[in-house]
Amino acid sequence: MITELGLPTKYASAIQLRANQVGPFGSNLGDKALRQIRAETDLEAISLWLANYVESPSTHANYRKESDRLLLWAIADALKGPSAIAQEDLRLFRAFLAAPDPSNPIWTVIAELKPVSSLTHEDLARYRQFLANPQPSSTWITEKGARYSTDDPRWRPFASKLEPASIKQAVVILDSMFGWLVESGYLRGNPLGLLRQRRRRPAQHVTRYLPGIMWQHVKDYVSAMPEEDPKQLRDKARARWLTTLLYLMGLRLSEVAAGTMGNFVRQLGADGTTRWWLEVVGKGQKYRRIPVSDELLAELMRYRQAHGLDPLPAPNDTAPPPLLLPFRRRSGNAPGEGVNRKTVHNAIKEVFKHTADWTEAKGGEYAEHAAHIRDASAHWLRHTAASHMLDSKIDLRAVRDNLGHDSINTTSQYAHEEDDRRHDETTQSHRMNWE
Repeated sequence: MITELGLPTKYASAIQLRANQVGPFGSNLGDKALRQIRAETDLEAISLWLANYVESPSTHANYRKESDRLLLWAIADALKGPSAIAQEDLRLFRAFLAAPDPSNPIWTVIAELKPVSSLTHEDLARYRQFLANPQPSSTWITEKGARYSTDDPRWRPFASKLEPASIKQAVVILDSMFGWLVESGYLRGNPLGLLRQRRRRPAQHVTRYLPGIMWQHVKDYVSAMPEEDPKQLRDKARARWLTTLLYLMGLRLSEVAAGTMGNFVRQLGADGTTRWWLEVVGKGQKYRRIPVSDELLAELMRYRQAHGLDPLPAPNDTAPPPLLLPFRRRSGNAPGEGVNRKTVHNAIKEVFKHTADWTEAKGGEYAEHAAHIRDASAHWLRHTAASHMLDSKIDLRAVRDNLGHDSINTTSQYAHEEDDRRHDETTQSHRMNWE
């Protein structure tokens, strides 16, 4: 079960040894006879909770990250005690992690670790405060811009201090975990249920999107990309297709990575007109269909032909190509093998970086535009798509369905043009007119 968690091997070994030596003893454990799962330890119970999300890789990764952080914090919190960890304790603890052994003197401290099944309301209130500023930073935060595997000594659980929205999301995820553990009978109660819930504030407008003029910079840059050799032709075709797909379809990063060209389907409508749709299985395994315009269909044909494929997907293709074709095809690649979320993320970030450099070189007011574009990511294009659809007067319900939102209130956050118009009309017409 331990391998289903994302913990570094050394920490996982310490926690597993702790469970094997002492056994489950959490003060919040439910009656074993009434449990609906066979988990004997906290690690096993958390792994079973995570297993519910394996079919949604991005959700699974986010949930695993938060449960791992809580487990590691519980270790550090027990070791810290009333003052900073003594250097000798640190030396012994590192030795213990390298070779877990109860004969190590630090075992007397390890044996007192508070398991997740003993965490209280007070513990989790402190943990929420910790998320805002994990200290010492050298222990918890990875050096800026670096990425390491979990078994690299330089790996740390955090990339930076968490913003309020990220803390809220972490608490929501852990609340879900504790709620599931209670429902399964593994725990008696949910310690997070006692945290004060802030009054729900009205939905805020989304600001992480590209206004029209900045989106035009992106299109102008892609159009100006060189195409003097085969590699440049492929790079330009990829950039043009990826920006088109993300913008016109409003797709999530995970939906691009998981999708195939077999998801494009042609259907005869009630009025006798043939229309193309893109079928998507999105967040929470929700199915939706997104209208495919003639413009997108033309770009799909252009992209496929640039890679030597037939213009349109075959309706009965048993191994359809992925929505985004592999950047460097290796021998032996399966016909339908695609790219992962990280590769898609890096590809669109590269487009934004080069667009920002290209825009900044124009000087003057464009420097501010460039800074905004440089911060953009794939999800910004989803926000941009929503904002521009609403600005084009597409019905709010249609935009909601295209994006796969549960609530129309979520979709309403993207209506920027209405706010701009309201601001202009109010400030120009509603005046004091002092003499």
